[in-house]
Amino acid sequence: MSIALGMYDIFSYLIPGFLYLYVINEFLKLMGWEFIDIAQYIQGNAATSGIIAIAVLIVSGYLIGHIFEALRSLLLDRRFYHGAPERALEQIKPRLVHSKIEVDFHGSEWHFFQEVLRVRNPQSIFESERLKSIAFMMKNISACAFLYGALQLVQFIKQVTTPQYLYICLLAFALTLIAYKRARLFNEMTYRIVYDQALAYGSNLQEFLNNSTPSWKTESAKEPNSNVKTGKVSNRKKSS
Repeated sequence: MSIALGMYDIFSYLIPGFLYLYVINEFLKLMGWEFIDIAQYIQGNAATSGIIAIAVLIVSGYLIGHIFEALRSLLLDRRFYHGAPERALEQIKPRLVHSKIEVDFHGSEWHFFQEVLRVRNPQSIFESERLKSIAFMMKNISACAFLYGALQLVQFIKQVTTPQYLYICLLAFALTLIAYKRARLFNEMTYRIVYDQALAYGSNLQEFLNNSTPSWKTESAKEPNSNVKTGKVSNRKKSS
């Protein structure tokens, strides 16, 4: 497993998986069902089966992260994160007005740019992949915080005399909003970086597919040849 893939899995699935496991455990506790007392569990397993417990926790968190990410994206992405490729384009186009570069990209073409760049220059989209994993993590943190806040709200309704549940609920909902805003930002940056890299090959999809080498690289390759030619001409003039 490469370092990039490992970091991608950690941010995208493992950390959110731990958070979802915690929320599930709190839900079981609220319902009066069997749950794990985390403090006692850690103390009881610290000296005996610590390695096995950590391994089970990591595997469980990773699997739960995958399951809940699939559910979250199915239920929430179209409502709260829809249109990120188009928003990223709208941020790029005004910046190129003074350069008189007309960008004819479309949001539906984003996957073509990403997959072709992955073959031509994998390093060019490494930052995009990193931001994508962070966006996934922030999306899941937002969802986890909302679920946890809802649980604390139910606890407050059941025990009105204990205001701490209300305070925690408000903090969780505030974290939900903050994480949601950050997730949208990182999500848009993911697309924007791919578009920026694609611009080196052309201003529309056709030019991007036809030009296998960035324009700046072809221009720099021509400069030494032009200098050689001018040098030959000048030598001939001198000899004449």
